Amino acid sequence: MAFRRITSIPSRSKSTCKTRNSACTGRSAAFVSIGSFDAAAKSFRNFKVPPSATTPEDGIAAGTVVQARWWVYLRTNTSNTTENSNPVLGLLAENACAKVIQSTSGVRGQTWALVEPVACSQQ
Repeated sequence: MAFRRITSIPSRSKSTCKTRNSACTGRSAAFVSIGSFDAAAKSFRNFKVPPSATTPEDGIAAGTVVQARWWVYLRTNTSNTTENSNPVLGLLAENACAKVIQSTSGVRGQTWALVEPVACSQQ
């Protein structure tokens, strides 16, 4: 199975975000799993996050630019992915950057964030 290369988040004609802590903005935004926090390494599993912008309890500050460590699924919400209520919208490429609009920690042991694509030079 081949993955379709998508390096930006697809636009939506209307906001369809649904989550406990929704911050749907109508922009080209999607949810990503930032991942679990490794306290020893002081880093998240799926994204490079500036240490000054995060805590494992509080999530990631809005406006923070994060960089994908590898290809990451873009999703419609933070619901459990095994319940078929959180479809994949696309993929964020390895080393691509995104700006955090809102983050939520403690979602099944991970931090999730609503993000929009930005150039990595905005870090």
